[in-house]
Amino acid sequence: KHLHPELKLHEILNNLSLEIKLQERINKLPLELIWNIMKYILNPQPKALLNDIRSFHFLRDIGLKLYKQKYQNTYCRR
Repeated sequence: KHLHPELKLHEILNNLSLEIKLQERINKLPLELIWNIMKYILNPQPKALLNDIRSFHFLRDIGLKLYKQKYQNTYCRR
């Protein structure tokens, strides 16, 4: 089942706005700090952390699908 088109566009624009704000904040950081963060990000991460991230995304997606199925009709009401 699909979401109401206006809601989906609203979610996309909201996420884009948050990403732009985050990028603006990152751009204000000192370059030395950015390089230190990048070194950490580019290093291999522990398998337990990767599994935890994968599990979070999997369970979040299931939760969102169940929520949207249950409350789908309330999105379209005005």
